[in-house]
Amino acid sequence: ERSQPNPESAQFEITLTETSEAEAVPVGEQLRVTTQITNTGSQQTEATIQLTTTAGTATGTDTDTQSLTLASGDSTTQTLTVDTAGVQPGTYTATVSVGITAAPSESESGSGGDAETETTTEFAVSPLEGAPGEFDTDGDGEIGITEVSTAAADFIDGDLSIGDISQIAAEFIN
Repeated sequence: ERSQPNPESAQFEITLTETSEAEAVPVGEQLRVTTQITNTGSQQTEATIQLTTTAGTATGTDTDTQSLTLASGDSTTQTLTVDTAGVQPGTYTATVSVGITAAPSESESGSGGDAETETTTEFAVSPLEGAPGEFDTDGDGEIGITEVSTAAADFIDGDLSIGDISQIAAEFIN
């Protein structure tokens, strides 16, 4: 039996843990957003997690949706993706939302509720390919000194190869 979820007993907390590989997404690649979802309510709850963007796509697929069930106090990590094929370069907003669809109850059955939690993050879509595209944080198709500095820090930390930093430096010089 399902009933309207009680907002006091069914609540979620969303933490964005990772957005794609680096600072930007080259056109045509997947935007990946990894989130940790925690049921902070007092009962097991069924919910829908959804990633939406303001970017749009040539194919119209700018959302990803997954269903989940979490017991009170439990957490799960979910990765959602959207394709950037056909997206104009620029900076956009990605929103991850969790909507409660049903919460167990001993009362009479009913439809799911609309209690929702959401969080947003900014991301850039770059016309550049490969490593330069991942560091084109404003999506303008150019690598600036701030973007080179970010790449250099990643290289120093061991998170970027010599080949990748060379591509980024070459794009900066052009």
